[in-house]
Amino acid sequence: MSWETVDDGCRYSYSEMGGWMLDTLSQMGVLSNDATLLLSYWTPEFNPDHSAFGLHFIHKYIPQGKVYDTCETGSLTAFAALHITSKIGKSHLQGTANENVVILGMEQNTIPRDLKDGYPIPIGASVGSIVLSTDSTQRSGRLYGADILSETQCLEDKFTLRKFVLDLCNEYNFSEDELLIFIPYTNFLAKKWRYDLSQKNEKDDLFTVCYLPYNSISSMHTFDILSQIMRGKDTQGRRFILFIDEAIQTLSLGWFLVEPPKPWRKKELEAHLLSHDFNFKGV
Repeated sequence: MSWETVDDGCRYSYSEMGGWMLDTLSQMGVLSNDATLLLSYWTPEFNPDHSAFGLHFIHKYIPQGKVYDTCETGSLTAFAALHITSKIGKSHLQGTANENVVILGMEQNTIPRDLKDGYPIPIGASVGSIVLSTDSTQRSGRLYGADILSETQCLEDKFTLRKFVLDLCNEYNFSEDELLIFIPYTNFLAKKWRYDLSQKNEKDDLFTVCYLPYNSISSMHTFDILSQIMRGKDTQGRRFILFIDEAIQTLSLGWFLVEPPKPWRKKELEAHLLSHDFNFKGV
């Protein structure tokens, strides 16, 4: 281990960062004693005195609640948390219809390591939260689905990003012109998409793609883009928003599909609701 890395970065622990966010959510009245909390992080806790932060959060904030940890999915941890949320469904909330599900995203940049390994680390520490509920308002967005595809799946000969998106359109029963795709410009899969189009010498009129200038090492892009969607920024009035990102360490793919709040849509359309849909109350 390179000992100088012990003092690098901001040295905020997950207990400190997560505690500040959970205090804020408690003051807002969206964190009940029986809430469900999903911890989304991928860099290891550097401070052994704070290694049991999940138990600390349960004891202090949600003594009757439940906690899930998605750190085993690497930098795509937020997509794993959204996937779990979409699968929890209303059956988990039976009898507690107003219970919120909170995804707490945290990222450190103090990571003791051997510099020779070239391990990628975030440029800064950050914390964010996604609040979901079965309640719906005019200012709520709707989560339709989220998941992760492994590197093996993405490297299969039959896999293309275009086909993947078309399959989602068919699965959730909407047309291509209702969809806006967000994807970082420097992603390998985004480059492959553009390369395939150039080889075919045709324009991809099926989809509208917004390439994001993300080039930083971070697992918090999901929180950033959802914050934009909730504020109606760059949604172009589309009914569905698909965000695609890839893992930092591998070519695994993460995605989520959401419906922006109604005020940001061009027109009212009949909702294609799933029985386990959750509504975003805030990011």
